[in-house]
Amino acid sequence: MHILIIGLGTHGDLQPLVAFGVGLQEAGHVVRVATQVTYHDLVVSNGLGFEPVAIDLREHLRAQKKSGDLPMRMQYRLARQYMEQFLQKTWEASHGIEAVICSQAARIAGYCIAEKLGIPIFLALVSPFQMASLYHPNTFGQPRRWLKHILREQMLWQLLWRAPVNQWRQQTFGLSPAPFRGVEHKLRQGKVPAFYALSSTLLPRPSHWAPQLHITGEWFLDSLYDWSPPAELLDFLDKGPPPIGISFGSMAGEDTRATIDLVLTALSMINQRGVLTGGWGNLDQEASLPETVYSIGFIPHNWLFPRMAALINHGGGGTVVTGLKAGRPTIIIPFAFSDHSFWAKRVVELGVGFSFESPRKVTVDQLAQSIHTAVTDAEIKRRASDLGKQIRAEDGVRTAVALFEQYISSHPW
Repeated sequence: MHILIIGLGTHGDLQPLVAFGVGLQEAGHVVRVATQVTYHDLVVSNGLGFEPVAIDLREHLRAQKKSGDLPMRMQYRLARQYMEQFLQKTWEASHGIEAVICSQAARIAGYCIAEKLGIPIFLALVSPFQMASLYHPNTFGQPRRWLKHILREQMLWQLLWRAPVNQWRQQTFGLSPAPFRGVEHKLRQGKVPAFYALSSTLLPRPSHWAPQLHITGEWFLDSLYDWSPPAELLDFLDKGPPPIGISFGSMAGEDTRATIDLVLTALSMINQRGVLTGGWGNLDQEASLPETVYSIGFIPHNWLFPRMAALINHGGGGTVVTGLKAGRPTIIIPFAFSDHSFWAKRVVELGVGFSFESPRKVTVDQLAQSIHTAVTDAEIKRRASDLGKQIRAEDGVRTAVALFEQYISSHPW
């Protein structure tokens, strides 16, 4: 079967989709991935077809950092242009496909293409809060959080996406306008299967979930393709005890720079070494670092994290789970995204680390104490190690592939 995976987002969003694609291809399917140009090497080096359907979002972040905040009208226009380009490019990439798998951010394009072609559609989700409209409101905290998410999605749909999507549907496909409430209603009504790349050890499946919502286990991509560690990093690791891994992923802006400065001060207070990895903001290039901290841009987390004593991050799901898989205590300083706070709370509940309310509500003394405890407390280290073994024992990709093939063989599309 020829399958198109459509995905948008950060590296942490795309890597699980590529892992799923590799599993599908090993099962005999032909897989292409439609995504940002940024991820060409990630996709192609793992043997999958690549379709560039979106510009590099990092360039917009860099431009915004140089020019300051864009006026709201300009942001609105850029978002509309981005959606229009993405819809058209995704349609051009879907020639000859027999099934479509889409991420949360690509669900509108995926739904429209599946409707036009009359082919099955599947959701591939990597965060507990993606597609919250498919959940019961009490699944992940208080109902007001669920309602807030629903209202935000409706605002984006009504004010930003609805007009260009309906114009595209009518002019390109000859289809009627999308439902007033957006495609989520159709996805729920049509009982579209959703595969969550989540470990049941981290998120047990709620009993009241609809049967088409599946928690499969994490989708890890173990291949490092053409990457190899620089000699300077290997030398740094050899010269002392395991350092603290610091990663704030795609976060950029003043809060992130201030948080990195806070982390560096805390490490200095307790004589800990660190490895700072750069994300979309290229923050590693802007920081003035001591000799006890090594800075590097892109680095595969599945290579780095097992070599660390503990980890500090922003709470992005991909970063958090890769660290937990490595069996390392984790300290989370969550930013303004709902899944950041979710993972921060979950790490504490599991007894494998510490968290804070936000970057602006953590002191250097609190952070230094948390780091010290994370690397010296035998019980925290044991729980983190045991949790890592449980996650590594799962085969989420194989489970997801089996579910996909079960749906394909048992449903008349």
